[in-house]
Amino acid sequence: MASKSKKTTPVPNKRKSTGKRLRFSIFARDNFTCRYCGVQADNAVLVLDHVIPVAKGGTSDEANLITACESCNQGKAAQLINEAALSDNDRLKFAQERNEQLKQANIAKAALKARRIMQESIVKYWCEARGTTNMDKQTYQVIAAYVTQYGPQIVFAWIDKAVAKVFHSSPDSAIGKYISGIRRIELQEGRLQ
Repeated sequence: MASKSKKTTPVPNKRKSTGKRLRFSIFARDNFTCRYCGVQADNAVLVLDHVIPVAKGGTSDEANLITACESCNQGKAAQLINEAALSDNDRLKFAQERNEQLKQANIAKAALKARRIMQESIVKYWCEARGTTNMDKQTYQVIAAYVTQYGPQIVFAWIDKAVAKVFHSSPDSAIGKYISGIRRIELQEGRLQ
């Protein structure tokens, strides 16, 4: 019986863990910066990338490893660098987009912090004026809207007037309605804009 020769296809190298020490060494060598787009470790998660992909026979030797951010690494996939490398123009666009996103994130973070500070100051002032430890959520929303529109100094004066006029044990909503009445009168008299 004659034996038939079987055709075999080459098996690509299996990916082996590089280990923490080698990974850190490559990151340090590359200044903890993505070699594709220039993003640094404080702005992105960095990973190791194989210059010649494992799927195309690349090894995990230091000479075949570079630092990449997760986004660039996933975008490159199993391509060679010359197939996936960003042009200078693409890098500039990427950097500008990243900087704009960081700028918007910082603006949003500052706005959130300002909102928290405003919320804390309203609730604190309300609770001190009323001698309580909390504030009704619906009343808070009305008072917060007034503070945003007219400023805390005016609204806190309204709170003082309302607390002085309305029975101390009245619910927050009753005092909130009184404050809305003060606002309405001041609008009618032209004291508010």
